[in-house]
Amino acid sequence: ALTLDSGETLTENPAILLYIADQKPEAGLAPRDGTMDRYRLLSRLSFLGSEFHKAFVPLFTPGTSDEAKAAATTAVKHHLAALDKDLAGKEHYVGADFSVADIYLFVMLGWPAHVGIDMSAYPALGAYCGRIAQRPAVGAALQAEGII
Repeated sequence: ALTLDSGETLTENPAILLYIADQKPEAGLAPRDGTMDRYRLLSRLSFLGSEFHKAFVPLFTPGTSDEAKAAATTAVKHHLAALDKDLAGKEHYVGADFSVADIYLFVMLGWPAHVGIDMSAYPALGAYCGRIAQRPAVGAALQAEGII
């Protein structure tokens, strides 16, 4: 959730990420309203939130049965394989430019290591994460969070 200065609260990653991108449109983190690129971005953000992110939930939830964890691991690996295929030969997740979708996906691609999923089977995702991690602002954020 993101509480705004006005007191309103936004929830759900697609809304929050688009709000953030729209606060400084010159940064180019989202295509402009009304374009097909904007709708493609929204589609990808929705997939990340409703499918990929959701697949991880049982793996981070205390008390989840081994059977449910195994099913979740299978679902996560299915999504990783599809994302790996989709990102092969591409610089960014949506279109030609870095966007809020890249930020969200990059964060989630760090999660498999925390739940015991080996990422070596997904070389395109490894290359993608390496490129994103080289961005100065991403490196600064990772340092600020104590991740590197």
